[in-house]
Amino acid sequence: MGYPPDAKLLILHADDIGMSHSVNLASFEALEKGWVSSGSIMVPCPWFNEVVQFAKAHPTIDLGLHLTLTSEWNNYRWGPVSHVDVSTLVDAQGYFPGESGDVGQHASASQAETEIRAQVDKARSAGIHFTHLDNHMGGLAQNAELFGVYLRAGRVAQVPVFISGGEIKSYPQIFRGNEFFPVLTYVEPASAENRIEGFRKAFASLGPGVYITIVHLGHDDAELGAIMLDRDQGAASRQSDFDLVKDPVFRRALQENGIKLVGWGEVARALEIPASSSSSAAP
Repeated sequence: MGYPPDAKLLILHADDIGMSHSVNLASFEALEKGWVSSGSIMVPCPWFNEVVQFAKAHPTIDLGLHLTLTSEWNNYRWGPVSHVDVSTLVDAQGYFPGESGDVGQHASASQAETEIRAQVDKARSAGIHFTHLDNHMGGLAQNAELFGVYLRAGRVAQVPVFISGGEIKSYPQIFRGNEFFPVLTYVEPASAENRIEGFRKAFASLGPGVYITIVHLGHDDAELGAIMLDRDQGAASRQSDFDLVKDPVFRRALQENGIKLVGWGEVARALEIPASSSSSAAP
């Protein structure tokens, strides 16, 4: 990636962009101000169009696609963007199921592939230049067939896909010997108490390498509070993540431990994968 061998690199990543207006506002501000170094977009969600406008106005910001086969909120739902039969992907109301396990139990791999291609194509058609693919709620990691769909989506789009070491162990048969997939280690504090101090200790323990921390940003407002009403901490949890990344003390903890924020575009360049272009046709 062009850094010294002793470099400590961190992708500080904002998930679920497009989910709601509140999530968008917090994520956009964090991306613009460099508080996070990448984000990923949920194409099927109601506030996707707002993300399209942001992406066009900020073409250098690192945005990926958060491939989505679940819809987890009781009173705020979404479903497929595909216009052909993907009936194994939806519940009786026509929405994606609320749990990833339902995807693994019921989803046809061929219909999942159809829907994932439709999400990628919709992003491309909207003019979004995306840098990577990742996987909402692990929906595409529920069985080997679905995980194969996920990896093929990255090959077709010619961008990196985010996978974990656990997924490699679960599906070793999926990986070809002549391919390299970036496996990033999560960095999280050991305790929820005093998160900044927890991160400081976690950062201090890191050796050279490329790491990732995933945050879920939002404002604790009426919109997000209503969406997340059925969760214990509700919108306050997303406000907490937003407050964390914008806190100068947290950013100093990064600097004091020699950690540089990087994005998925740099990972793609290191792998000699051209980042997806809105004007390029899928192979």
